[in-house]
Order: sequence, then C-alpha cells, then structure tokens
Amino acid sequence: KRKEIFSSIGITSFASYREAGYTDLPHIILMIDNFLALKELYPDHEEDLLNLCREGISLGITLVVTSIQTSGISYRYLSNMPGRICLYCNQRDEYSSMFDKCRMEPKNVPGRGLIAEDKEVYEFQSYLAFDGEKEIERAKQMKEMIRETDNLYEGRQAAPIPMVPEVLRQEALEKLCTEKDESGYRIPVGVDYEDVEVLSLDLASQNVLAVSGQERGGKSNFISLILGNLYRKMFLSPVSVYLLDDGRKGWKPYEDWGIVERYSLNPDDILEYVEEIHSILAERYQRTMEDGQILDGQEPLLLLLVDNQEAVLALGKNPAAMKQYKEITGKFKNCRVCVIYAGLEDAAIGFSGPEVLKMLKEQRNLMYFGNLSALKILDVPNPALRYYKKEITPGDAYYISGSSV
Repeated sequence: KRKEIFSSIGITSFASYREAGYTDLPHIILMIDNFLALKELYPDHEEDLLNLCREGISLGITLVVTSIQTSGISYRYLSNMPGRICLYCNQRDEYSSMFDKCRMEPKNVPGRGLIAEDKEVYEFQSYLAFDGEKEIERAKQMKEMIRETDNLYEGRQAAPIPMVPEVLRQEALEKLCTEKDESGYRIPVGVDYEDVEVLSLDLASQNVLAVSGQERGGKSNFISLILGNLYRKMFLSPVSVYLLDDGRKGWKPYEDWGIVERYSLNPDDILEYVEEIHSILAERYQRTMEDGQILDGQEPLLLLLVDNQEAVLALGKNPAAMKQYKEITGKFKNCRVCVIYAGLEDAAIGFSGPEVLKMLKEQRNLMYFGNLSALKILDVPNPALRYYKKEITPGDAYYISGSSV
C-alpha cells in the first residue's frame, strides 16, 4: 500500500514523504523479542521477515529484534540490519559475527556493550531508566510511570492489535462483525486467521454447503451456531428447516424449535422433503417471472439440513427426485433456498459415486474441520497445501470456496 501511495505522488521513500509535508502515515516500529524463537515457530513467514528487513526502512517500517545468539540469525538478515548493538557475551566470536571481525570486547559490567555508528564500533554503557537494586523494584517504578503517563492522556488509547482469541465466543464474534446483513440470512461463523476478519456465510445465496472433517473437530458446533443464529432472527428473517437426522439423533432437541418445519430419521423422507421444497420454489419462481418482483421479507428461507449418509444415497438413486434437486440447486437457487450436508464422510468421490456427491465435488463449497493434507473429498491446489501445514485444533476449519482456501 505504501509503495502505491509513494508512486502516485512521485517519491521513493518515507523520508521524502515526510519532507514533502505529509503526516498521515505513521512510522511503524515492529519489535520482536527472541527472533530465533519466532523463526523456528513460523518458518513459513521467513520470506516476509526478510522482505521487511530489505524494504521496510525506505517505507517507514523499522524492525527492532533481540536474540541470545547471532549464529541462528544468518547473514541474509544481518546484511540488512545496519544498526547493531551487542551486550556482554560469553563467547568472543559473537562480537566478530556482529561487527565483522571486531577485536573489541566490552568489560563484564552490567549494561556494558558494543555499538556500531558510521562503521565505527564503540563501547557504551546502557542507561538504567529506573532506580532499584532488585528487578522487582525497577518493575514497580516502570508500572508507576506507565500509570502516570496514562493519566495524562485519559480516554485515549492505542488501537488494540487484532487477535483471534483462543476460544471464540458469540459476544466476541459480534464485536468483530462490522459487515451489514442486507439479506437477513448472513451468519457470522468464525474469524479468519489471515486478516482477523469475520467470515460470514449468506445462506440465501450460498445455496449448497458441505461440512466434513475429523471426529470431534467442531462440525456439530458449527451447525448449532447456524441454527442458533437463524432461531434468534426468525421473526425478522423467517426460515423453515427440513431436518434429516441419523440414528444417533444428534439433532432431536431441535425438533421442537419454531424454525424446524419437518424432522425425520427415515432416510427415504428426503424424497418427500425435496418434492415439497421444489413445489414451493416452483411457485415462487413462477410468480417472480410473471410479476417481475423480487421475494418479499415474508417468504421464509427453505433450509434442507441433511445429516444422514443413507439419505444422500436414497436421493441419488431416485431419478425423479434428482431432477427436482437439480432444479432446486440450479434454476431456483435465487428463490431463497439452501442445502447443507452436515458431517459428510471424508472419502474420495469416484466416477461411480453417488450423483449428489459428484455435484458437491463440482460445486466446491466446503467447510472442512481437519488438516488440509488429509482432505479427500476435494482436490486442493498444491500452493495451499504447502502454505497450510500447521496442525489444526478442535474448532479450527478450512473454508474452501471455488479455488480459494
């Protein structure tokens, strides 16, 4: 972004930007304590860090890093770090690594060290900012100074660094959610680790969503979150849920909810559900074609929620039902309808597999609660597999939409 800004006004550096009288861009200082630990924990971000070292200073971004040894930093980083400070080290070769064959050695005095200025190396004594014989005494004075400084700027504070909480709860999700829900059926389902922004699914336009992953990964919580949001907004955004459960009866408690139109454990009932939904949508479609009007707010969202593997097979074996299903997910997809397959088995879908699953593979709209390397239902681009290597924990998921992950 800064490169684009500088280019648009014909300058090349942050210093020139300030000289030209611009003050809207702040100087950014990134402080990293224990640089080697960061490199070990996040090896995939090494190129990003190198890029900040190379180009950061010209764009008004300064890195201040600490390390207990120089051997792990590597010359690629050190060559882009002209400012170097070295406190007393146990091994003399550390000074040579930092200051290119330096023969100086600071005295073994607390706070004593070496610093490079204009290619000259000087011995220096660091400043003890707070009085006290013990560290705890100095820490207390430090906190007192922070408190006094805060009082000078009462009511003003720095913008908090956005972070994904370890346990993401409803209230935190609502605070982060700034997107307007124009359709009435946009459900915030989580927070993206990349940019710490809320991921929302618009069920009125999503049309078909598959949910799969490892056992106890968070699939049921995800579906419960969707149903809970629909239930809370049912008077403003009406919905009719057609729910097909399996023998475990995991969704039985939801049968009496005001949004559940039909509930069944019989896999063959999916044929009746599809026929009923198709009939309602056909009437909506015909009306919109004749009158040229969009659906009003009283037309409920028709949600077919399938958590029964046998029901998927039963639908695929019935040609008449499949014809209706294809119209539901194709011709009538803009008539306020959504199909969610909850807890699909994570298995490869072959050429001879059920037609419903082959359609899901083509539609590529999947919420996957498992490690991306283990995914079998869909093929994932190799760059995504290389990028997302970290083992995930329960509650984490990958959202695959088309070619994006």
